[in-house]
Amino acid sequence: MLLNREITLFSDFVHITYLIVIEKEVRKYLDEDGFLSKAIKEFERRPQQIAMAEAVGKVFDEEHHLIVEAGTGTGKSLAYLVPAILWAIKFNKKVVVSTYTKTLQEQLLYHDIPLLYEKLKIPFRYALCLGHENYLSLRRLKRASQAGLFTMAEEDNQMEAIFDWVGETQNGTKGDLPFEPLSSVWEDVGRQKDLCLGKNCETYSTCYYFKERKRWFGAHLLIVNHHLFFANVASNGAVLPRFDAVIFDEAQN
Repeated sequence: MLLNREITLFSDFVHITYLIVIEKEVRKYLDEDGFLSKAIKEFERRPQQIAMAEAVGKVFDEEHHLIVEAGTGTGKSLAYLVPAILWAIKFNKKVVVSTYTKTLQEQLLYHDIPLLYEKLKIPFRYALCLGHENYLSLRRLKRASQAGLFTMAEEDNQMEAIFDWVGETQNGTKGDLPFEPLSSVWEDVGRQKDLCLGKNCETYSTCYYFKERKRWFGAHLLIVNHHLFFANVASNGAVLPRFDAVIFDEAQN
């Protein structure tokens, strides 16, 4: 990526003028002889994808808004991910990508973003952001097992399975469980904001939620859903780390 910086020094301030060319940089990745074409055998040049990527890159260059309607087969995810990642890395920025469906979220997390990370060798960091209620509370799990709260055999079986899963899971989220927990079980072992002890909790150092939040603050790219994004707006920014740009995919919803 190119960056021309003109600096004029004055007695009490520094005036910096940037000429940013992310809009042009995206062709190096998406064009016929680009990095993706060389790294992925089946990659095909898509003029609409390049046009969209350049438009998104221009938005980052000039800091304004853009609405795009992309037809099927455009390759819209890569068209916004490439310029977003380039911009975030170059200027140490944070970009939020908000989706409506879990299907698209999983496509980004398990296909598109890892593809860019692996094939392009771009050293960027990304994280999935979920609402706090999606995380297991180790303290509440311990208390629930000691209190003998459950009377149904299925509840006891799920508790045992959760204990085994704790040794395997990386993020401690309900969605990472190999089964759908009963609501009666998760209500007693899931994190509840009003009951959280924060740094005073005996399990704070190993808490899944706070470990994940630490990753959020260090990431260039945050993947969220629309509900969480607007929960952050309603809470005056208390849910997500401060970010510099947002991309709404499936914005019609």
